Amino acid sequence: MGDWRFYLCEPGVITVDDLPAGWGLLYVINGRVRKIHGWPGNHQWVVTVAKPFRANKQAECDYLFSALRRLEIRGVTENGADADRVQTYGL
Repeated sequence: MGDWRFYLCEPGVITVDDLPAGWGLLYVINGRVRKIHGWPGNHQWVVTVAKPFRANKQAECDYLFSALRRLEIRGVTENGADADRVQTYGL
């Protein structure tokens, strides 16, 4: 999904040499995310020719709406105990 794709892991699990073409790498160090490789510069976020992947915005929205529908069906988005779970765990 998206125009930019990244692997996220602890240092050393994946190296830059392990990355497929076009992918970036982010490390989690002491609970913080650090940019290691493939992070686009400020101008590249909006320039379409520099993006390594072509996002399918409709499919991404469909995926998001589907996830939200499932949460609604399960009652997770209602007020109450499940609402606390949503806030705490980002469900």
